[in-house]
Amino acid sequence: MIVFKYKGEDIKLTELHLYLAGDITFSLIVFIWYLLYKFEIFTYFSPFFALVLTFIQNLLLLAYLLIKRKINLNDTIKYSVVLIILKIIPIMSFYPKKAVVHLRDVFFILYLYAFYIIFLLMLVKIFNYEYDIKKVITADLSGENYDKTPQTKIYDLTYDGLTTILFSNNNSI
Repeated sequence: MIVFKYKGEDIKLTELHLYLAGDITFSLIVFIWYLLYKFEIFTYFSPFFALVLTFIQNLLLLAYLLIKRKINLNDTIKYSVVLIILKIIPIMSFYPKKAVVHLRDVFFILYLYAFYIIFLLMLVKIFNYEYDIKKVITADLSGENYDKTPQTKIYDLTYDGLTTILFSNNNSI
């Protein structure tokens, strides 16, 4: 279980919450990729293989939740609606002409998934104890000092790097 504080209250994420959060998060990443592909912004790699692969994974997770966790009908319906919107409709939009898988698509989803797993491991490491993220962000925005733990140092490094990239006047990046 991961516990962190938000507005002075403990927020606890159980193993089930982590499964669902990870599942939905990666599904959203693949869906954004699908939208970029559909609007011809990012077309070199097709998301078709990723959609099919993650749809199968979603079905396996749904079966696990129904059999082992005995989730209720209301949660099953919500999860199914998310599957229809994020997976089934995009998969059906590829038929019959664009339902092709190239080797580059397979490698791209493997790299994307590896990057996603590394990102998740970093998040688990950061939030693996009672951690007041609101305090860190508020202190950062207001310029106050806060305890310099390894987790806040990672946050500072990420924040400083992103602000440098996004707001620098140097266009050579």
